[in-house]
Formats: sequence, C-alpha cells, structure tokens
Amino acid sequence: MSNTFGENSRKNLDQCHWELQKLMERVVEVRDISIICGIRNRVDQNQMFDEGKSKLRWPDGKHNVEDATELSDAVDIVPWPEQYSDSMTMIHVAGIVMGIAAEMNMQIRWGGDWNRNADLNDQEFKDLWHFERVGS
Repeated sequence: MSNTFGENSRKNLDQCHWELQKLMERVVEVRDISIICGIRNRVDQNQMFDEGKSKLRWPDGKHNVEDATELSDAVDIVPWPEQYSDSMTMIHVAGIVMGIAAEMNMQIRWGGDWNRNADLNDQEFKDLWHFERVGS
C-alpha cells in the first residue's frame, strides 16, 4: 500500500516536530490517515478545554507553541476516510503508530494510554487521536 498525504494533512503535519513528521510519513505508507492538528492556537486550545476535549489550557498543551519558529510536539490523526466515531479502528491505527515508533526508537505517548502501561481500561480521559513526543 502506498498512501500519501493530501494538502491539508501535509500543511498540518508540517507544523509538527520533525520526528513526528517522519513517524507519520511511515505510518501513512501502512495505513491511510489524515493529520487533523499540528499546532493549536490559544483560542482553539482553550475551546478544546472548554468542550472537555483537552485537559489543558493554553499554553500547557503539547500542540501549543508561543514562538512562530517552534513546531508542535503533538499530532492528532484520524483514519482515512475520516472515522471519528470508530474507536476500535482508531485503537488499531494507534497500534500501527506505536509499533512503527518502537521500530524507530521513538518515545511516543498516545492519548488512549497516557501512562503508557498498555492497559487501555485505566484511563480517565481518552484522546484516541492524539500522539505526542515524550521528553520534549
């Protein structure tokens, strides 16, 4: 399978740290995905918080940057065609992402397993579309 990113996904991915870019470029070769968020501005971050879709206000999220030269340490993705309501498919995609990250020796945290203990049932807050660099 040889998928590529569309224009919007490419624009969003270009806002992310180069490690996340390389990871997602490998992922899309295996499973077609869309990049739905790289950098999130103050208004969008606080709106996500207010809607209960984030636990952090601006500027504490990994999507948030304060300098225009910085890149996001987080990326939100969705399987293509977009399947926001299909959590089982997103869990499958997360397994692909985490497996490729491990092959690349990259430390990644997924929003479906924040504490990275491989127990998906002990999460109080799930953000299945979210991946972030660890230690950044």
